Amino acid sequence: MTEPTNDDRARWAMEAGKVFGGLTGLRHTESDDLSCIIQDLITDLMHLARKRGMDAEQLLEWGVGNYRIEVEEEEDE
Repeated sequence: MTEPTNDDRARWAMEAGKVFGGLTGLRHTESDDLSCIIQDLITDLMHLARKRGMDAEQLLEWGVGNYRIEVEEEEDE
């Protein structure tokens, strides 16, 4: 299996955003709406992590770290 690209990851996130937007009533017809969906989804994922006994802020930091690595790898190609 080939390593996913950042375009793949962005498409997966868009699909998750569509589902989340549908569940919450938010729509992403404009960029501002998409920004709200992304922000709300991140926030709600942090609530989920906390409810499951995880350190939500640590997970967020790791996610940011992974994002930076993936962007750097893409720029190096």
